[in-house]
Amino acid sequence: MSALAQCILALVLAIWGVKLLLPDRNVWGNPQFETLMMQCQIPSTEAIIRLYQGNGGATVAYWYSVTFDHGKFPGEKQIFHAYAYPSIQSIDCHTDGITVFTDEQDFNLTLEQIKNQLIKQPIGFYKGELQQKSIQPLRILTLSSGVLLESISVWILSRSFKQFRASRHPGHPRNSRTS
Repeated sequence: MSALAQCILALVLAIWGVKLLLPDRNVWGNPQFETLMMQCQIPSTEAIIRLYQGNGGATVAYWYSVTFDHGKFPGEKQIFHAYAYPSIQSIDCHTDGITVFTDEQDFNLTLEQIKNQLIKQPIGFYKGELQQKSIQPLRILTLSSGVLLESISVWILSRSFKQFRASRHPGHPRNSRTS
């Protein structure tokens, strides 16, 4: 394989690895199986609040994710999650924060609370029980795969640079092989 092809392969693997290493939108649930139900904007801000319903198929219950997107990196982040129940009915944005309406109770979250606490540690419920943030096994696998792809891309790049240097200086003693 040519040095250029190796560099392109290394670049593709590096980009894929970085994508796997970047933080996900959700702490709980899988964004790939979520459907946007509604969204609102907190007045006088660029902050968008979104409510998603997740459906993983016949063997799992519905889940709900409320996210906060302030239009800056790292982008949209989960701030509230419920698996099975309480079932989130709707959200409402107001000047100082949001209200999350569930079938059991309403949660009033201030903008300050969202920015300082909830984007780091979302509120999470599992079948009505308050949950603590934990690393999910799938996320560990994803991070490990990202690190592996980055390592492979560095190894491929180092090989391609050696090959490139060898092709530029074919008569150099380091590049000639002796038997």
